[in-house]
Amino acid sequence: MRLFLLVLLAARVYAQPASGTSFIDMGGDVIPSYQFSYGGESTLDYTTQYSWSITRAANGDKVFTFSAKECVYNTAIQTFPGSYLWTALPMPICSPLSQSAAQNLGPISAALTEFYNYHPSAPHLPPVYQHAKGPQPSVARPELTTEQPNIAADPMVMFLDGLGDSAIRFDLATESIAAQITVPSTTGPMGIRPALTGPQTEIWLASLGGVTVADFSVGKVVATIPTPSVPVAVSPAGIVFTNDAATALEAVKFFSPDSAGNQGALLVFDAVGRTLTSTLLLKDRPTAVVMAPDSYTAYLLDDAGNIVYYDILSGTADLTVSTFTSGKGGGYSGFAVFIHPDGTRLFWNNNTQISVFDLKTHELTNVLSSGLPTTSAASMQMAQDGATIWMANASGMIAVYDTRSSMFLGTFTTDPESVVYPGVVN
Repeated sequence: MRLFLLVLLAARVYAQPASGTSFIDMGGDVIPSYQFSYGGESTLDYTTQYSWSITRAANGDKVFTFSAKECVYNTAIQTFPGSYLWTALPMPICSPLSQSAAQNLGPISAALTEFYNYHPSAPHLPPVYQHAKGPQPSVARPELTTEQPNIAADPMVMFLDGLGDSAIRFDLATESIAAQITVPSTTGPMGIRPALTGPQTEIWLASLGGVTVADFSVGKVVATIPTPSVPVAVSPAGIVFTNDAATALEAVKFFSPDSAGNQGALLVFDAVGRTLTSTLLLKDRPTAVVMAPDSYTAYLLDDAGNIVYYDILSGTADLTVSTFTSGKGGGYSGFAVFIHPDGTRLFWNNNTQISVFDLKTHELTNVLSSGLPTTSAASMQMAQDGATIWMANASGMIAVYDTRSSMFLGTFTTDPESVVYPGVVN
């Protein structure tokens, strides 16, 4: 029996905007696979069906939308041990491919390349994958969407007052200080403990000889956790939490090596009981600690150019790799570092250069110049969805890097009367 396919012909449409959005290109097809019987007759086994489109909004933003599914036409029935009879289904059974499998389809991959190459200096919004449950943004965590969020009932930001002695909770709706807590140190670093329900109100900050815990819901310091397992003379590098808010990690570097030659440590805390549970001594001085989006792994970067992979569940450092790659240069030097929301890459800047480190292959894959002048220090910040990285200097110049196309989209200059602070980004 021979089944016939209805093949969707790829079409190219160039239309004028009708409602603020225009099609730039679109296409689709059906990729068949045949099962050959003993009689030599060719029967259809399954098909891979896909479609994609590139649209442009009135403001110039471009979106790549795609879908892909696999449809099975036959089923195998066991007639006796080791022998099967293939029979056609009355209707094909279709299921969507995973997003990674869909993006790896040759035609989809080629269309994505076209998408990124189309006016590369203009904004490219993250690709949107359509499957049976409806459009899904291409990000690893559901709270990191590409849509502008609605204004929360009480939008707040928490920070340390470096000129005073306070931790501050600031109300963005009323543009006023909502709460203020006197703390023993405002040099930080500071970590915000996740809240499983309700707003985040608890902060942890490094202080002399331990960690201070303050809670804005009660308006005071609620705990001081001593850290006797490390010297008092340490420089904290960062505080992070697991997603369930049960574990806190603090990386510290020693001012001088201990008797065994260790120059730093990773402190692990029971965030519920507010106690220090373990100390992992480190050969080199940590300069940053980053938690993976799934909170199974923490990554410690040090001033020797290494990354330590710390496994949260086992409590062991199972891998240490160098951020220096032959021909790439770079290496982490202690400025801002960010992990992509999909958990695959780290990004950091060495002044006006940006480095890209692949956490799966354990190698530095790229070092690029932002185009900003090297005479002024630059800061770096990643967009919430991980699609772009913004670098700025004190002269008001900004460079925008696209993490999907691995290229800088361009440089911009703000109003001469304004400047962009190139300080530490937390």
